[in-house]
Amino acid sequence: MLNLLSLAVMALEINTETVMTSLGFMWKGMLGIMTVIIIITVIVMIMARIDSKKAAKNEGGGK
Repeated sequence: MLNLLSLAVMALEINTETVMTSLGFMWKGMLGIMTVIIIITVIVMIMARIDSKKAAKNEGGGK
C-alpha cells in the first residue's frame, strides 16, 4: 500500500521550471493563432468591401 501511495505522490509532483517553459511556448502559439485569425478577418472584410463597391457600380451603370 505504501508503494502505491508513494507512486501517486510522485505522479502528482509538478516541476515548476517545466511548467513555466511550457507556458512560454503556449502563449507564443496562442499569439500566432490570434494573429492569423485577425489577418484572415481583415482580408475578408477588404474583399467584402470591394465586392459591394463593384455591385453598386454595376447596378447604377446598367441604365
